[in-house]
Amino acid sequence: MNQHLLQFGIIYMMFVFSLVLLVPFSVQVKAQHMTECDMYHHCLTCMGVSYNCSTCSKGYFLREFGDFYTCTKCPSQCLECESLSSCSACKIWNHYGKDCKSVCSKGCLNSTCDQSSGTCLCKDNYEGGHCDYCAKGKYGYECTMECPANCVTCHSDKNCTECKNGYHGDACKSKCPAGCVSCSSGTSCDQCKDGFWGDTCQHNCSRECSGGICLKKTGVCKDKKCRCDRCSSGRHGGNCNMDKKALRENSSAKTIQFQVCLLVVAVLFCSVDVTGTMYKMM
Repeated sequence: MNQHLLQFGIIYMMFVFSLVLLVPFSVQVKAQHMTECDMYHHCLTCMGVSYNCSTCSKGYFLREFGDFYTCTKCPSQCLECESLSSCSACKIWNHYGKDCKSVCSKGCLNSTCDQSSGTCLCKDNYEGGHCDYCAKGKYGYECTMECPANCVTCHSDKNCTECKNGYHGDACKSKCPAGCVSCSSGTSCDQCKDGFWGDTCQHNCSRECSGGICLKKTGVCKDKKCRCDRCSSGRHGGNCNMDKKALRENSSAKTIQFQVCLLVVAVLFCSVDVTGTMYKMM
């Protein structure tokens, strides 16, 4: 009896000892599997087997490969990506675009810009969605130089690209003709002041035009239809230089003349019979 108990005890101790050995081994195998998934295939998580990835480490993207998904390394300029041709984040902080090869404008505040479009907040003296040109009145490499006094925009102190109203020339030093708002030269106005017309705005609009305003090219009062309510009271015509009263009197005279003509024709018609014989008028 004692011998049987001894044998049972030995078998039980061997069973417990085997469990002690097997449990760490199974944990080690599991740990090795997880390390293999992460280390060799850059998978954060796997499906079924270590090389069938479901999510990837930073700098890699999920890519279908036959019946499985693998993690493929992003292009060198990408911090993160969706494919080999589309970065979602750039590795170099002042780059942008799908391939992260475009550089943010030097006018961008802190030299940073939107990773997708390149738009940014501007430093002082810069303008535009990408802050890639100088603010009005500024020029130079860092847009810190002042344009000439009469320039709106310029490339240098001798080359203005837009002049203030009333000036023209390379450096906007020449004055436009007196009647011009703006001009491209001393002989060609772009816009006349109210009350003037002509190539150099040298002519005065008719005083009878409402507000003294007329068309630059023709001098006709601004409203081409010449509605009387656009002219000063009592005036009419393209230049509002016709007197309404005179026009009505002239129109009445013509109406009377026309009515007399009709009367004469009617009398002559009634004095002739159907055979063409004219009756003697009493």
